[in-house]
Amino acid sequence: MPQATQIFAGQVFVTNPFVSSSFLRLDILEQRFAEQVEELQEEAMHACGLYFEIYEAHLLNSLYKQVASYQFPHDELFKRVAAQQGIKLDNQHHLLAKKAALALMDNIYEGMPF
Repeated sequence: MPQATQIFAGQVFVTNPFVSSSFLRLDILEQRFAEQVEELQEEAMHACGLYFEIYEAHLLNSLYKQVASYQFPHDELFKRVAAQQGIKLDNQHHLLAKKAALALMDNIYEGMPF
């Protein structure tokens, strides 16, 4: 397996998860991951309206899918970038968000006349 990181001229380079057999500066990869997190936040906002519980569950589902598409060490770097933006990507937080969204959806559906 090739080396995952290299240092050249004082800069840290990591394997590029988007282009095989190439390296990318660590700060650039972090920036790209931050942009992906922001895009997923926008999508969640548009998909879920003003209900925070639904937004959070949708966002965490999307972020977990994104993390699953990366291999180590990129998955851990993505989680770190999300954490820097205040998003916890752990199983307990994800489960709590799903439960809160389901409870809210139940409350919404109970109040709807069918």
